[in-house]
Parts: sequence; C-alpha cells; structure tokens
Amino acid sequence: MLEQLLQPIDPFRWAAQGFSWQSEIALSYFERLACYLSNTSAKINVCLRFDKDLQGIYFIEGQVTGILTLQCQRCMENMLYPVDAEFRLALFESEQAADAAALESYESIVVEERQLVSLDIIEDELILSLPVVALHPLKECTVPAYDSSDEVDFQAEKRPNPFAVLESLKKKNT
Repeated sequence: MLEQLLQPIDPFRWAAQGFSWQSEIALSYFERLACYLSNTSAKINVCLRFDKDLQGIYFIEGQVTGILTLQCQRCMENMLYPVDAEFRLALFESEQAADAAALESYESIVVEERQLVSLDIIEDELILSLPVVALHPLKECTVPAYDSSDEVDFQAEKRPNPFAVLESLKKKNT
C-alpha cells in the first residue's frame, strides 16, 4: 500500500470509491520534512479517507499522529515534539471551481490533471504542524536563564571623543 502513496493517483476516483487507509510510515520517506528534524528513524501514524460528501464535494480527510525530534533553538539539544494534525481537504480541478465553492468546513486543494501524490499531502500537514521556532519549555532547557547582571554597562566606560580636536578648532574660528 505504501507504494500507492508514493505514486500519483486520481484522488477523485479514490473518493468516488470511498477509499480509506491507515498505517505507520517511516519519517525517512519525507524528504522536505527531514531538514526540520534531528532524527528521521521514527514512524508516524496516518489515517486517510477519500470520500464524497452530501453536497457532491470530493474530499480527503486525514489524521497524522506521532512524535518528531526537533532541535531546540535555545540550547541546540534534541527535543520531542508531539504531533496530532487533523485535516479536511476539498478536491477541485481548477482554481475557479475552488473559488466558486468557498467552503468553510474544508481547506481547498486544486488537483492539476487529476494527479496527486498522497504522501505529499501528509508531508505538507506535518510541515504545517511544526512550531515556528522549536524551543523546550524554559525549565527543561539546558541553557541557563538570562541574568541581567551579565550585561556590560557601556555608559560607565568614558572614552575620549575622537572629534574633540575638531571642536576646539571650531571654537578658535568663531
């Protein structure tokens, strides 16, 4: 089944058939996601359902759960980041059709030439679930807390003004 997720499919046909799938996928399959991760040896759980609703909208509904290993940007150590992303994507063959539908309960996706790689959808949802900046909670971080006494007082250090000579010349000319 994993081979089908790697190959382009016709999602409209799968939705018409009411296809659903559930399995674990190794994070090593996600090339774009890998640059955000510290470790790609784990697996994530994926549930996908292709279907058609009562309004005739073809859609993909899914859930991705697992634990990702990210690098904390404060202490640069690994941190575990739990993911539980749910999504509902309405399938359209053109931008005009997607704009005309203006659906509230779905995000719209335009499927060009009726071809879609399901693994790309899963990877997109994983990337969207990542934090903007990966940080441990402050109590768990190995970097010591900020101490304002470490600041250097630049005002206390008085240095001679390098333009003092020019000021004295100005006073002579006036």
